[in-house]
Amino acid sequence: MIPDFSDRSLIDLLSISGRGAVVTGGARGIGLAIAHRMAEAGADVLIADSDHDEATVAAARLTIVTGRRVIVTGRRVIAAMADVTDSDSLARAADRAVTEFGGLHIWVTTPASSPPPGQRSMPPTSSSIGCCRSTCAARSPGRERLPAT
Repeated sequence: MIPDFSDRSLIDLLSISGRGAVVTGGARGIGLAIAHRMAEAGADVLIADSDHDEATVAAARLTIVTGRRVIVTGRRVIAAMADVTDSDSLARAADRAVTEFGGLHIWVTTPASSPPPGQRSMPPTSSSIGCCRSTCAARSPGRERLPAT
């Protein structure tokens, strides 16, 4: 049976307050901007990035900017190391979000667009999106696992 939400406001239905989110590539650029807006809107955000130190600094800065301190609001911005080309590191990030936030509701993938220093090209990432979708769905209780694309 499909629940009836017709008595709830659209703003309430679209709210991400209290939701758990992961933003890959979230330590800088557009990923950081997305993480900032999600935290500002009330989501718990895990900034996942291949540079753990930079992700930790970004999480600390967003905690100060948004005022999202665990003691005061119950909302958090935390960091984790994750490489979008490594499904195991993505699974660890998803598991950490579930453990820390009590669930994973939003997954945003914003990987770097240029190769790491000393590397001439990016490794293949065609399965990254499918992996992220499957990882997120597999860690959301009551949700069917989405097929990898």
